[in-house]
Amino acid sequence: MTGILVQTTFATISDAKQCAHALVSAKVAACIAIQPTIQSVYLWNGNIEEENECKLEIKTLAQFQSDVYSIIRSHSSYDCPQLITLPITHISEDYLEWMKQELL
Repeated sequence: MTGILVQTTFATISDAKQCAHALVSAKVAACIAIQPTIQSVYLWNGNIEEENECKLEIKTLAQFQSDVYSIIRSHSSYDCPQLITLPITHISEDYLEWMKQELL
């Protein structure tokens, strides 16, 4: 069983918290860290944009990735939400067991 870290952003802390609660309630994420304010600079429709956003780091198991993406999309106000998955190459056995216990 492989652990993954999904990263996404939201325009507001309220939206970020609503999505985090939905993910945990659906039992597709064991833990979510919310960084309430990050500064993002990005290209959008050929223009350089600069916005404050909230970043979510979602700890889950690989088998739940598509469910996590679906819930993020349903809660996001963005036309193109950030959906990035990073493999967890090293994880303590007790943390992985806790994740399995909570999610399976």
